[in-house]
Amino acid sequence: MYHGSDTRGWVYPGRTVVEGDWPAAIPEHCTATDSDTQTLAGGLVIVCTGCGLDCT
Repeated sequence: MYHGSDTRGWVYPGRTVVEGDWPAAIPEHCTATDSDTQTLAGGLVIVCTGCGLDCT
């Protein structure tokens, strides 16, 4: 179970995913890069814009 196109980071079971209309339905299908992120909650949370995976 990997995430992203470059580093192919491991996605641990139970890792938080923010619900939303993301291009990839699940992190394992995401092809976003490490720089494809968005901050939420006033900058306290960083999520992948490809799938919503919590990258904080």
